[in-house]
Amino acid sequence: MYTSDKPAISGKLIAWFWFLFFPVAVLLTLIRVIKHVNLSYHRILDYKLISKTCLLLFLFFTLAYMYKRASVLGDGDGRDFYYGCVAVLGIPGFLLGIISWVKTIQLEARYKKYYDLIYYQEVTSVQDIAKAVNKRESIVRNDLLRMIELRMIEDMSFDADFRHLAPSHWGIHESDGSFTINFELTGAGLEDLDFDEAPARMSKKVKRAPKTVECSGCGAKSVLQRGEKKNCDYCDSVLTYPR
Repeated sequence: MYTSDKPAISGKLIAWFWFLFFPVAVLLTLIRVIKHVNLSYHRILDYKLISKTCLLLFLFFTLAYMYKRASVLGDGDGRDFYYGCVAVLGIPGFLLGIISWVKTIQLEARYKKYYDLIYYQEVTSVQDIAKAVNKRESIVRNDLLRMIELRMIEDMSFDADFRHLAPSHWGIHESDGSFTINFELTGAGLEDLDFDEAPARMSKKVKRAPKTVECSGCGAKSVLQRGEKKNCDYCDSVLTYPR
């Protein structure tokens, strides 16, 4: 499960082992990839790490081939060796670099899709979000945890089972038609809490999400952030975030 952007095994440690004892570096890279199987952002880091490693090794062997070609390797054998480096290191390194770039763009687009589903379509179930983006629930859950950690999703957190999103400091659980509301005490004593006010406070938090406002002058629609006030792009009428 996502905890931070720090990879399971440091790339610097793996790089050192490439020079000290490369089989260990290969093993550490494999372990890191397995640990990141459900972590979208970390998988991109893995693609970049392997791409850079392949390209650096390819550059090293290319320079070695150019330096020793005439004196050690010989024309024929040296050429075959270099072609092997191109096939095993050069081309895979280049392709993995492209894949990491494409995956980064796809992840950013998926983050925007998550935001739209949560705030505009009010979808808070991990299962429903996973179906909407065609990804496994474990991947979606970790993506959302990263968005919460980086404040790309504000005022939201997971319930105890990591199955639904709810306003921060509140957990909503449904069982047999009844609802249970859990919350954190942050500096306030139990006697200071107004339990009758709790549903209203929670509802107020949810309503402060971005909203689509229709212009009273021309009917054009614009998305306003909470508390935002601006002029219509078409008729210059004043648009205000609804209270």
